[in-house]
Amino acid sequence: MDLRPDVSPVPLSIGAWRLRHVNTFPCRWSAGVYADVSASNSAEAEATALSSWWGQDPGEPPSSNVGIAPLASKPVQTALGGYPAWYVDVLIPTGLDLSQCDGGQLVLWDASDTDVRYALGPSEVNRIWVVGTERGPIVIDAALPLTASGSQKTELQAIVDSIVIEP
Repeated sequence: MDLRPDVSPVPLSIGAWRLRHVNTFPCRWSAGVYADVSASNSAEAEATALSSWWGQDPGEPPSSNVGIAPLASKPVQTALGGYPAWYVDVLIPTGLDLSQCDGGQLVLWDASDTDVRYALGPSEVNRIWVVGTERGPIVIDAALPLTASGSQKTELQAIVDSIVIEP
């Protein structure tokens, strides 16, 4: 869901997802190499997958493609909507050239409803909460441009803070 247009090519947005796969190589998503999170049913396992898979092309030396790989923080335990959660920051590098990726797209993950999460563009910051619920993990992805103003960050965080998750 787009909150409002922005002068940046990366708008403010927020979405809720149930993941099926995390692409191990999001720029080389057509390789079909996944961290399969559907069987784990664990918020911690999904957060770990979202923080550790960014990076390498299959068959290439380590760090050979840092220009086409998102960067992620380590998961931090927190809470959201009254449930335990894990928080991860993901940055799509400013110098990322999407034309170097399969189909010109950086595909972060596939959802259980067959939808996919594409990166919206270079300098996109994804604030990700993986929430552990009775029915399995829910991923809340709040995206904004790296150059977002303080008021934009506050606006997006207020929406995240207002999330209610019902059993």
